Amino acid sequence: YIGSGLSVASQWRVTSNFTGDAEPITSNWEEADTNQYGAIGSYISESSGIFSFSTTGYYKIEFIVQGYSNTSDSNDSLYSQIHVTNDNSTYALAGSGRSHVIPTNSAGSSYHLYSSLQIDVTNTTNQKVRFHASHQSNASSMTTVGSSTNNQTYATFMRLGDT
Repeated sequence: YIGSGLSVASQWRVTSNFTGDAEPITSNWEEADTNQYGAIGSYISESSGIFSFSTTGYYKIEFIVQGYSNTSDSNDSLYSQIHVTNDNSTYALAGSGRSHVIPTNSAGSSYHLYSSLQIDVTNTTNQKVRFHASHQSNASSMTTVGSSTNNQTYATFMRLGDT
């Protein structure tokens, strides 16, 4: 813990499967609410896939994408991406995870991607975050897994301290 300020920890998850690219993931987000989930504060909000902060500070953000691909094409690459904006308009890639599809059989394979970043939020009006799940090659074969009862594809926000 680097600061003496307010602690924040929350997780948001995608509640249903989707197929193909989502750049960004704009729907089916909920704050985790099952199986003894415990948030510290309610300082993160979401609207149409855009996440906002209600208090300044240093945050660690993690994004996990789970899913599967029905392709046996080893040239396919899967991406989890965290995009940030400082002006509430123009987003830039700030964190990324990537995996090649490594077919276990002709039916394709499953995947688990991780990306993270640390961000200094100094302006809660303009600094925001969004998440992407994308695919190089045959996007129609990629299914991202979501659930409303456990975390499959999800984001974690942890406030580390004061800015």
